[in-house]
Amino acid sequence: MVQKVGGLFLTLVLAIMNVAGGMYGSIGVISSIMVVLQLVSTVLMIMFLDEVLEKGYGVGTSASSLFAACNVAESLIWHSFSPVTANFRGRVEFEGAIVEAFRGLFHGGFNMRTIRSIFFRRHLPNLWTLLLTIAAIGVILFLQSLSVVIKVINPKGRRMEYPIELFYTATTPVMLLSQFASSLGKTYECMGQILGYNNFVMGVLGGMIYNFFHPPASVIQEPLHFLVYSVFTVVSCTLLSKAWIELSGSSSKDVAKRWREEGLTIVGHRSSHLQKELDRYIPAAAALGGFGIGVVSVVASMMGVIGSGTGLFIAAGTISHILRTIQKEKQI
Repeated sequence: MVQKVGGLFLTLVLAIMNVAGGMYGSIGVISSIMVVLQLVSTVLMIMFLDEVLEKGYGVGTSASSLFAACNVAESLIWHSFSPVTANFRGRVEFEGAIVEAFRGLFHGGFNMRTIRSIFFRRHLPNLWTLLLTIAAIGVILFLQSLSVVIKVINPKGRRMEYPIELFYTATTPVMLLSQFASSLGKTYECMGQILGYNNFVMGVLGGMIYNFFHPPASVIQEPLHFLVYSVFTVVSCTLLSKAWIELSGSSSKDVAKRWREEGLTIVGHRSSHLQKELDRYIPAAAALGGFGIGVVSVVASMMGVIGSGTGLFIAAGTISHILRTIQKEKQI
C-alpha cells in the first residue's frame, strides 16, 4: 500500500513537472489539469494490471515491463514492415527496411548501389540496423539462459532443481536506471522553464545528464563521453543489482530462510549450511549479472539497435520470462 501511494505521489509530481516544463507546449489551465489527470490515471491502470499479474491472472514480471516489451516489439515490427513512404531528395522510399529491400531489388536490380542503400541508408531504418538488433536479441537470450543448478531435497525425499540464473535480478537494474534517467530529465526540463537554461547550474546539470545517461553519437568523435557513459552504466547496474537482492528478499539469507521454513535442504549438505552454500552463488550471480546487463546495454546502444540497448534488454528479458513461464505451466 505504501509503495502504491508513493508511486502515485511521484507520478503526480512528475506529471506536474512535465506540464510546467513545457513538454506539451503552451496549454491552458484546464488542459493542464486534464493532462495531469490522464497521466495519473495511466499509472493507476498499470498498477491495477500489476496487481492482476501478481495474483496469478496472466504471465509476466510486471505490467510496466510488459508495456516496455510491447513498445519495443511494435517499434521493431514497424521499422521492418512499415508501408509508409517518404520522399528523400526526390526519391520515394518505404520506411520499413524489409519492404524497402524488396522494392529496391525489384526496381533497382541486384547491384552495389542498391545493396548499399538497403543496408546503410541513414535517413530511414536499414537492414544492417535490423540485423544488429536481431543479433543483440540473440546474445541477450543466450546470456539469460545461463544458470547454475542447485539440487535440493524436500521433507518427503523428492529431489528438485533450483536454477540460479546469470541475470539473477533479471531486468530490474536497467529498468531502475532508465526510470531514474527519465525522472532526472523531466526535473531538468521543469527547472529550465523556471530558472532558464543559460546559467551555470543548468549548464552543469545538463552536461551531467547528457554524459552519464545518453550514449554518444560516435565513439571516435566522443571518446571521453563514451568512457563516462559506459563506466557509469556498468557500475550503476552492478550496484543496483547487488542492492536489489537485499531489498526484494532474494538474497542468500532470505532464500535460506524460506527453504528452512519449507523443509528444503541442499543435497549433500546440512540445513544449517544453507546460507553458506547459497552465498557461493547468489551474490556472485547478482554482481556478475548486473555487470553483464550494463555491458550488453552499452554495446547495444552503441550499435544503434532499434529501441535502444536498455529497451531491447527489457523487452527480450520480459518475453523470455513469459515463454519460460508458459513452458513450465504446460509441464505441470
